[in-house]
Amino acid sequence: MWAIARQHPGETMAEWFMEGYINRLLDEHDPIVRQLRREATFYCVPNMCPGEIYLHFAVSLSGMFFVGRNVNYPFTHISSQ
Repeated sequence: MWAIARQHPGETMAEWFMEGYINRLLDEHDPIVRQLRREATFYCVPNMCPGEIYLHFAVSLSGMFFVGRNVNYPFTHISSQ
């Protein structure tokens, strides 16, 4: 079973969800989770796109520039951001 979180920079709460999800999967006292772990393989990706989030490589909708690198220059002719 795959669980993927934070595919876009604005989805900050998804990492908190993933932390709780992983903590629940690691709970040794929960019989339901123990049965699930015996029957399934879990793949957890808490941050699917770290480059956009930590390095600010987010591209505008027009795909013309990197938003995080050009915040001081108004690209009003390219984007409405």
